[in-house]
Amino acid sequence: IDVVYLLITNRCNLKCIHCCADAADEGSEVCSREMGIDEWKDAIDKVSALKPTGVVLTGGEPLVKKEFLEILEYLRNKYKGTIALATNATLITDDNVKILTDIVDKFDVSIDGIDEETCSKVRGKGVFEKVVRSIELLKLYEAKQITLSMTFGTANFHLKDRFMQLNKELG
Repeated sequence: IDVVYLLITNRCNLKCIHCCADAADEGSEVCSREMGIDEWKDAIDKVSALKPTGVVLTGGEPLVKKEFLEILEYLRNKYKGTIALATNATLITDDNVKILTDIVDKFDVSIDGIDEETCSKVRGKGVFEKVVRSIELLKLYEAKQITLSMTFGTANFHLKDRFMQLNKELG
């Protein structure tokens, strides 16, 4: 097995126009159907035994799950391969960035825009600045690898070259 994707939650703190993730809160039915910490530990034990080359933590937005850091630490203690985090990066903060950069090998950050105007059309106002700040924070804490992703379609394909330039500018 090459890579295993662990969908930590279907919930997200954003409401991007192209996404099916649910921005439901902690008391919602969506939340009540999520796996608990003991179920996650059991799943991680099974995944670790398979010895994949990589594990990707994804969602929704994985960081909305209140036990996310506990799940992440448990995964690192059981699994020695590459751990990637697919995130919108809006919940990376001064309080959690150190543990994230200590454990996660690769951050795949969805930004869906090249500036505040284009990003806000897809993800909401103020998201672009939050994401750029999080990228700078990850770099400050020497994140091993950061990649940006953007969903392209007919309405925004003309932004591809400028998106590649943004990647270079952000390092």
